[in-house]
Amino acid sequence: MKTVIEFAQVMGYDIDKQDPMLAEFIDAMVRVEKRAYELMERRSQGELADLAEGESGPWLGELLQGWEKEQAPADPKTRSSYTSRIKNFIEFTDDKLVVAVEKKDVWDWLNKLLRVDKLAEKTITDGYLPALRSLFDYAVLSGKFGIKQSPAMGIQAPKLDKVESASRKKPRETFNYIYINHIFASVWYSGLTQPVGKLRTETVLAGNARYWVPLIACCQGLRAEEVCQLTLVDVGMQSGVFSIHITVESGRVKNEHSQRWVPVHKVLLGLGFAEYVESQRKQQQVPEAADMFVELGPGSRYVRPKKAGALFPELHTKFERKSNTLLQRFNDFLREDLAFENGYTFHSFRHYWEDSVRKTVASNSLSGHPWPTGMAERISGRSQAHLEKVEGSSAAYGRELPPSLMKPYLDQISFAKVVWPKPWADFQRS
Repeated sequence: MKTVIEFAQVMGYDIDKQDPMLAEFIDAMVRVEKRAYELMERRSQGELADLAEGESGPWLGELLQGWEKEQAPADPKTRSSYTSRIKNFIEFTDDKLVVAVEKKDVWDWLNKLLRVDKLAEKTITDGYLPALRSLFDYAVLSGKFGIKQSPAMGIQAPKLDKVESASRKKPRETFNYIYINHIFASVWYSGLTQPVGKLRTETVLAGNARYWVPLIACCQGLRAEEVCQLTLVDVGMQSGVFSIHITVESGRVKNEHSQRWVPVHKVLLGLGFAEYVESQRKQQQVPEAADMFVELGPGSRYVRPKKAGALFPELHTKFERKSNTLLQRFNDFLREDLAFENGYTFHSFRHYWEDSVRKTVASNSLSGHPWPTGMAERISGRSQAHLEKVEGSSAAYGRELPPSLMKPYLDQISFAKVVWPKPWADFQRS
């Protein structure tokens, strides 16, 4: 500031230090000074610094202003996200002239995001790069910024090698009963009308998914998306037991082994899961379970009715992944409200469930009542490729077991020392 004020005085201007435009004036002076030194350095190295004299034109900051007025996405969330990422690039380049931006600037910025800021490759590819392309596509199409080709054109986001990628992966910790009891005793399970987290009024936190999704993950070992995308035709009586159907017809599944019927654990039934499903059927006017399901067996098949209805309507938003919003809120709650360490996320429920299965299987084997080969994999939806080495070609046949045969084994998982929350009916009333 002292240098800029002294320069202005030499040029015959007296600047008030309280002038609200002083900071912007200093910033402009710094940009010009920096650019001048860059051009002099290029000249000293023998380059043709053709922009050194008479250099003019709009700066990136001015381009951003035009983009915000004429080209920015209409969706407020996308608009805000793109704007912040574009500002990150402008700051990285010290707000260059638009005509002075080169492909190397874009590439260097992307590399910094990946290797210095340690952002995920997907975040850069799907977020930062599209934002910059949108900015420069606007600059080209508008014809007002002196460029005929986008410096972001043809550039792909850099990638990490296998060693770097492996070192970046965050550890996924496994819940034990202490962590799980802490969750079930927290404000998350205090009642349907009780606010929770920062976004207290958000629909997803005021719905029944808040109660059931973590419980289903804990008792069934299901992945988050498998639970959140369920419809009412995916839940009901099958082979005589209350069951859940994981299928691509409802949404994403991880692999072919993920598609399966699984019985519902007795803990969930005790907490009122069947009653909740029935309440949703009546509310959404979806037919009774008995009218929808066909028994598994020779010559029989499952016919999916046209009218499905979401099991958790509050999760069925515009997002392709139904679990996105709930996962974000739940993981934020673990870190910010419950102060859980890094590595503990919603997925820790699945790790806990698998640990519980291993303990149950080991205990039964010692007592002389081993689980059938592949039973744990069929319930959890894990790949059964390793079974083919043991069972031969027979492993490829009859993998779909009726839930009635799985039910006794699933219910053997006791989840020792877990203190379950109050039943769903009480949660809904409070």
